[in-house]
Amino acid sequence: MATFIVLLRGINVSASTRVPMPELRRIATDAGGTGVTTLLNSGNVVLDAHDGPDAAAAVAARVRQGLRTTFGRDIGTVVVPVEHLDAIIAANPFPTQAADDPAHLVVTWYLEPPTPVQIAAFDPMRLGPEQMRWHDGVSYTWYPVDIGHSALTPAILARALGPGTARNWSTILKLAAAARTRR
Repeated sequence: MATFIVLLRGINVSASTRVPMPELRRIATDAGGTGVTTLLNSGNVVLDAHDGPDAAAAVAARVRQGLRTTFGRDIGTVVVPVEHLDAIIAANPFPTQAADDPAHLVVTWYLEPPTPVQIAAFDPMRLGPEQMRWHDGVSYTWYPVDIGHSALTPAILARALGPGTARNWSTILKLAAAARTRR
């Protein structure tokens, strides 16, 4: 068995995107997860599942299908092995900002990792003071002023790099702590 973090894209931001957490836990359990727990109300699941070379993709496909069947819509689903989450935490290029203001440091996992050409062509500095760094297909974005009023919006990121799902540093650390209790 291995521990995975399941991240859903764009749920519970309006009435039309509502996914109740008890229903999400049921879907994750039906998808083969054990010890399923949710964190916050924004589509964060920690679970154990059978390990293997394609385990994360298989869990993502089963959860996504369960969401589609239950809610009638396709919800972007990223499944992260806990070892990958640990590597993302260790590679953080903004350690001072993470310690001082973790709510303004955001990590984004993309449904399909952006290509090197997409990453090279995208310059977030042209939009404002935000800084972006990359590690293993994941972007770290530091919003020094205000995320809610930044020109570097999820829609801009999706157009330039593809759709993804983002979590702030505080949430990432909470997910890692929840996963550590299983080891």
